[in-house]
Amino acid sequence: MHVLFQGLRIFLAALALSGAAAPHPAWADWVELGEDSSYRFYVDPDTLRGDLVRRTASALFNALSPDQRVQSMRMLLDIDCREARLRIAARTVHGQPMAAGPELALPLARSSTWDYVRPGTANEAIRRYVCAASEAEMVAALDRSGPSGRAASDRRPAAQAATMSGPVAVPLQRQGGTFTVPVLINDQVTLRFVVDSGAADVNIPTDVVSNLISSGALSKTDFLGRRNYVLADGSRISAETLRIRSMRIGGRVVEDVTGTVGSASSPFLLGQSFLRRLKSWSIDNANDALILE
Repeated sequence: MHVLFQGLRIFLAALALSGAAAPHPAWADWVELGEDSSYRFYVDPDTLRGDLVRRTASALFNALSPDQRVQSMRMLLDIDCREARLRIAARTVHGQPMAAGPELALPLARSSTWDYVRPGTANEAIRRYVCAASEAEMVAALDRSGPSGRAASDRRPAAQAATMSGPVAVPLQRQGGTFTVPVLINDQVTLRFVVDSGAADVNIPTDVVSNLISSGALSKTDFLGRRNYVLADGSRISAETLRIRSMRIGGRVVEDVTGTVGSASSPFLLGQSFLRRLKSWSIDNANDALILE
């Protein structure tokens, strides 16, 4: 399941009720973040907890149609501010708006897995809000403890600075006979790419590119026109190309990376347009790690 909140049908098929308390709307100061085709979604800022990497928060999904049996869903979310993913720690569904009234007893399946956030979804809006609050806390802490006369934007956590010197080991995830790695695109969204040294360029599926444009992570000025490619079997294809302003893996950032827009069924590929820009790279098979230098 790629997206947790793409409609009530997915939610009812994949998720389960648990013991989360359902507050009366007067008990929570919900901040509205937007809406999709089915729900208007909110976050309660008073529930934000955690550190700069891992956060928890309460979110509310309120049905747009008064005819739906489930009028609202309240969830306690675990949110990863380093990788673009989240999971549901607890949830309740209600027959009245804004989590009011008793819980509905529905036969829902249980799930507590981490799901990666796709651009342009409610998940992304919620994660961005929660992690922006985390970033604001970090800046405030630096303002309190940093040397006087130095701008907050010039100060960085020691952990981030340390990743910029010496080799960096980034955990890989096995996927069939390949390895995937999380990559932060244009400082906005993290996607998992297959490490593929045989691919000439980074590849992103066309539907994801459309979502990146909608969310503002890409703009029309990033597109470079079409380019011809020769495949392994000798055949030629033409593909739309684009400029990815920045790609971050661990502490390594490569700017102005050429990418191709693949078909909707094509994989995310971390190809040579990124890899050849590094001083060196290798895969540690024993520890399932990508070593970057």
